[in-house]
Amino acid sequence: MRAEALTIARRSVEPGGRAHGPEGLEDDRQGAPATREAVRAALTTAEDHIALARTVGADPVQAESLLAEARRAAEREDYPAAWDFAKRAERLGMQGQQQQIQKAIHLRDTQIERAQAIIAAGEPVLQEVESYGIDIAEARTLLRQARDVLAKGDYVTGMIFARNAEEAIARLEPRLAEERKKRGIQKPTQGVCGVCESHRLHFYDNGWGRCLDCGGTFRWRGPSGVVATLRGLLGR
Repeated sequence: MRAEALTIARRSVEPGGRAHGPEGLEDDRQGAPATREAVRAALTTAEDHIALARTVGADPVQAESLLAEARRAAEREDYPAAWDFAKRAERLGMQGQQQQIQKAIHLRDTQIERAQAIIAAGEPVLQEVESYGIDIAEARTLLRQARDVLAKGDYVTGMIFARNAEEAIARLEPRLAEERKKRGIQKPTQGVCGVCESHRLHFYDNGWGRCLDCGGTFRWRGPSGVVATLRGLLGR
């Protein structure tokens, strides 16, 4: 229900809608006849925008106060004042919607980026694990599901699958470490960042590393069984 309300709110404040900014509302106030019918319609429109703002999570207390002023002005038949208050209430209701829309978009983008980062980080680990003959079916399925769901725009479910895949991969790390030990593969203790040439690097057990200066990430252990050289590996 809230997602549908966000979609409706987004359309109502986009260019081409009935009114999408202070300028459009100002034009309405100057050009519309201050009649009982016009004020009644303005009150209804303001009520709708305030209700929608509340539905998407905004707190339209100022808009509600202006709407109350508009109603009182209408009751005393001061239609110019009622029109003005109603249109101001409508504008604040729309602004409340827009703020919630921006928050929702930011949350969506952040969650998508996080899920994509988990998928990108997990894929080479699984390739290395698979190269040792270890069963990765569960983790592989979860990664595929996360990727498919994200492609359909469902970032919430996509993040759930990505987190589940991350946990499944983490459960494989003890066997990964055991296989590396059998093959005499040791985690590096030093190297050079291919981005900023810093020597301050941290190496993780899962085959990834991070530069402590620029934050760039890299693989110190590739799926082919060859230790990857650090210089020239771009992070992120």
